[in-house]
Amino acid sequence: MSARVAAASGFAVVALLLALSVASLVTAALPANWAGIELAAFFFIALGAALAGPLIRTGATGSWRAAANGMILAGVFGLVLWATLVTTIFLFLGD
Repeated sequence: MSARVAAASGFAVVALLLALSVASLVTAALPANWAGIELAAFFFIALGAALAGPLIRTGATGSWRAAANGMILAGVFGLVLWATLVTTIFLFLGD
């Protein structure tokens, strides 16, 4: 597997998980007493990818290193998006 395909795969898997958590938030698929769990899931998916990526990268060789780079990129983008979303909610929609 080429490095580009591996990096794209690492990014795509994390991005898909983040997109599914956003879809759950938008459609309100969970019961009302679970409100906010989607934001927490989004945060922990992004944080997990951002932290697991470097761990995988240090111990892996070949295409796994490239996949870890994709995971790191998606995780960091997810964390930035989460911070922006939460800041926007508290600044503009808060009391």
